[in-house]
Order: sequence, then C-alpha cells, then structure tokens
Amino acid sequence: MVERVAGLGLSGRVLLSSFNHLSLLEARTLDAAIETAAILYGRMAEPWDYALRHGFQAIHPIHQAVTGELVERCHAAGLAVRPWTLDEAEPARRMQALGVDAIITDMPRQAREWCAGGAARTG
Repeated sequence: MVERVAGLGLSGRVLLSSFNHLSLLEARTLDAAIETAAILYGRMAEPWDYALRHGFQAIHPIHQAVTGELVERCHAAGLAVRPWTLDEAEPARRMQALGVDAIITDMPRQAREWCAGGAARTG
C-alpha cells in the first residue's frame, strides 16, 4: 500500500492508522512522509511517550479512554488526538469539549450537526 500511495504522489496527504503498530513502523521505514497514528484500545500509561518513541504523529484512542490530561499531554508533545468510534451526540460533544483534533465516526453527517460550531473535525 505504501508503494501505491507514493506512486500516486499522495504520501503527504495519507494517514495510516492501525491496531497493528508494527505495520505502522514498517510503513514509516518505507515512506517517512506518510503520517501514522496508533489505534489504542483501552487505557495505557503515558500514550504520548509511546507515540513519540515510535515516531507516530497521532494517537487514535477509544473514546472512553480520552481525558483532558491525555489531550493536553499529547498536544504538548505535538501529537494529534482523534478518538474512535463516536456514533452518538453526547460522547462526540464531550470529545469536542476536551479539545480533540478530530473524531472518527461512522456517521459523519450527524457528527457535523452534533459538533456544529466547535473545533472538532469529523473524518
């Protein structure tokens, strides 16, 4: 996939996100211009350190694990936070209030309505 993305000239416009962090590391060795984001299931100690240590540019935590401290620490480290999967209004608004960079949803049209006027982008 990395070779195809590079061949199309899209390396700087593609984001690879996976539960398989080893695959993300391999992708970065093939094309350092591709942004990588580790999907995190559950809570973990200092995910910002983990992401930086492995060269990821973002984390995609399950939304129940997102706290204000996590968002603040990730942002201070230069990392984006994009929680998943937000398919209901209240959790999406809570993430928006915490200052996440975007949300991952199966319902982008509804999420835009839920978060209208706020900072979170849907994707």
